[in-house]
Amino acid sequence: MTGDVIGPRLARTCLAGFLFLFLADVSTSRARPHPLYQQPATPAATNNLSLADLPRAPSKWFQGFHGYSKALSAQKDTGRDIFIYFARPNTPREKGLCRWLENKGIKSLPVRKILRQYIKVRVDLPGNPGNQKLARKFHVHKTPAVFIQLPNGWRNRCTTFDWSNRRPKLLTPEELVELFVSHSSAVYQPLAEKLREKSK
Repeated sequence: MTGDVIGPRLARTCLAGFLFLFLADVSTSRARPHPLYQQPATPAATNNLSLADLPRAPSKWFQGFHGYSKALSAQKDTGRDIFIYFARPNTPREKGLCRWLENKGIKSLPVRKILRQYIKVRVDLPGNPGNQKLARKFHVHKTPAVFIQLPNGWRNRCTTFDWSNRRPKLLTPEELVELFVSHSSAVYQPLAEKLREKSK
């Protein structure tokens, strides 16, 4: 008789304990964001470093898919952001915009000055299969396309043209500097302030 009573009680106690642990685990996992949506702090931001504290970025532009792989290695060594530029130099509807961005934007003095602080990659499309694979990875459909990739792997797309009037208008060099810096790691933020002070 006693055994018959203890059995169901013990079962109910175990079941209640199991449900408590299960629900606690579910609530905890819901409160924890998926790693994909987390943007961990970069080493430079965590340690309050400045760009001067980081190893220098390579001065040359890396080219294409294999160049991007080398840029990732350089990023591990230096902790710097990667500036990635996709272009279609032979596509009639896009080559004009690419040249415009290059000649009036990327090659302008203010932009060239800040790009010294970045690891730089140029990817010409369609190019080889590696370049095409890289374009798919970055979801590049039209060029020019510019991205800043942070050391934590986060990739920020930079819109270099104003299309508000249905006709493209390239941002000024100063606006491009602001754009690139605002999409970069925290350690890059003082760059725009310095350029603003010099322009006064």
